Amino acid sequence: MKKHPLHGVALLDAVPFLHEVVPTVRHHHERFDSCGYPDNLCGEPIPLTARIVCVTTMPSMP
Repeated sequence: MKKHPLHGVALLDAVPFLHEVVPTVRHHHERFDSCGYPDNLCGEPIPLTARIVCVTTMPSMP
């Protein structure tokens, strides 16, 4: 399950016009506290677009 961002990147690498979204796809599960995946990035190195996707896809609280 935690490898799905890397599988997405592998698919996008085959499509030249989608290369600009590769960082978003790769890092959309990274977290500011470095508990994310696949690279355990912390804070500012996480691309802004990936941070936005992460927040917008979080499950809502009951």
